[in-house]
Amino acid sequence: WAYLLHNATENGVTARVTAAWLQAWQLSRPPEEAVQAEPVGGIVPAAAVVPQANCMFCLNMFRCDALNYMGVCGQCLADFQQARTKRKAEEDRSS
Repeated sequence: WAYLLHNATENGVTARVTAAWLQAWQLSRPPEEAVQAEPVGGIVPAAAVVPQANCMFCLNMFRCDALNYMGVCGQCLADFQQARTKRKAEEDRSS
């Protein structure tokens, strides 16, 4: 306990933070009571949410776990997106 207090004061803990820690500790349940408590009810989602994103090249929607990581800086990404938009506009005009 003294070790934790020493480290906290050495690293600049404030009185406000210490009071918050003390209050949280006083309000916490003993481990036995916490283990025996029933789970809090919540809203069950109708279906699992699957994260999705567009492919940078074909713009089709895919699950995120089906996409590959491609390290691209912000400027190159912006240049690519601008070129893609320009090319799509040209294709739309020619068809």
